[in-house]
Amino acid sequence: MLNHGLSTGMLFLCVGLLYERAHTRFIDDFGGVSRRMPVFAGLFLIAILSSLGLPGLNGFIGEILCLFGVFTANKIWAIMAVTTVIVAAAYLLGMFQRVMHGPVKNDRIAGFKDLSLRELAVLIPIVFLMFWIGLFPGTFLRKMEATVAGYISSVKNRESIFVRERTPASIDSGSRTSRPADGRIHPENPRGNR
Repeated sequence: MLNHGLSTGMLFLCVGLLYERAHTRFIDDFGGVSRRMPVFAGLFLIAILSSLGLPGLNGFIGEILCLFGVFTANKIWAIMAVTTVIVAAAYLLGMFQRVMHGPVKNDRIAGFKDLSLRELAVLIPIVFLMFWIGLFPGTFLRKMEATVAGYISSVKNRESIFVRERTPASIDSGSRTSRPADGRIHPENPRGNR
């Protein structure tokens, strides 16, 4: 969630910066922006590559952890998730090419100024965090280890209780059972009588 917040947040900031200059959000109204705003184009590209999960950026860490988790649970869902990454790459890189390169389609673009110091002061810390998490993910993952270990332990504990309760020895198959207040069937008293 942290990685998604950084990547998507920066993408929205970049769109906002373009809108502030052009007063339009239509991709077809842009083109050739990188000639007028090369620093902006570079930072926007970093945000896109982070969102796509390029190794060395924060998006890669988030995506690879999610995909490994999904793959161990369900391979079909993992394949579908990887497919969405490919579709997102096609869309985002196509959008970047249409907005930043090609002929200038809007007269306002000729008057665009590159990022101001205030705008750089907003974007640079986000880019720094993107690279920091991408290159040194342990900084953040170590803080979650105890919580994740506790969660995994509780899930395994619940699974073992579920398996124990469903074994043939613990259920009297010859009669209907009524459950006590806690909802569990106890092996010593399968009918739930007190």
